Amino acid sequence: MWEGWDGGDGVAFEIVFEFPSPKGEGLEGVITPSLTLPLRGGENASHTSYIKGGPMTTGTTNAVDRFVKVGDLNLHYLEWGDAGAPPVIMIHGLSGNAHAFDALAPHFLPRYHVISVDVRGRGDSDWAADSNYSNDAYVADLEGLRQALGFERVSLVGTSMGGRISLTYAGAYPDRVERTILNDIGPEIDPRGGNRIASSTRDAVTSFATMEEVIAWHCEQRVGF
Repeated sequence: MWEGWDGGDGVAFEIVFEFPSPKGEGLEGVITPSLTLPLRGGENASHTSYIKGGPMTTGTTNAVDRFVKVGDLNLHYLEWGDAGAPPVIMIHGLSGNAHAFDALAPHFLPRYHVISVDVRGRGDSDWAADSNYSNDAYVADLEGLRQALGFERVSLVGTSMGGRISLTYAGAYPDRVERTILNDIGPEIDPRGGNRIASSTRDAVTSFATMEEVIAWHCEQRVGF
């Protein structure tokens, strides 16, 4: 466990880095095929963004929905804070979405400009036409997002799968990362955790007749739900 992140000018945030437990509980470690990352400044260098929901609400805890074109995908993200503040990009886990950080993001205001992204295939972001949901594809999307939003350097907050994306991105683009905050992930993934996530994803029910069936399924799959 590591902790202690100094946000600068005397204000400290306590961040706990959680690493895999012996049983692999809470991990989202599905191993996916790797792809070659696009060259920096290459095909992801030029993108446009557009707004859904009107002008950004600056200086409040309200997020604004936005979309950005990265490659062939429209990626959705939530935005909080002043666009002139240092940027922080938050990346959710395997079965999450941008709203995973709704409770956390306001605590970064007004000192930081917070972006919480729906990775490809999640939330309101487009599905990948080629069904490519590899870690390298997520990393390439993150670099495309950074370029599209015009950020020189960013801080990353990643939970579980989002932490793995953050780790890989920081290694590939160290000059673009101010700091990285990890939750529920570490440099190594216990294979038992990866296998558990892979099996639960593969065997997941895809449709339910009633909400009661949804609740019953979750109670069976997740003890304590």
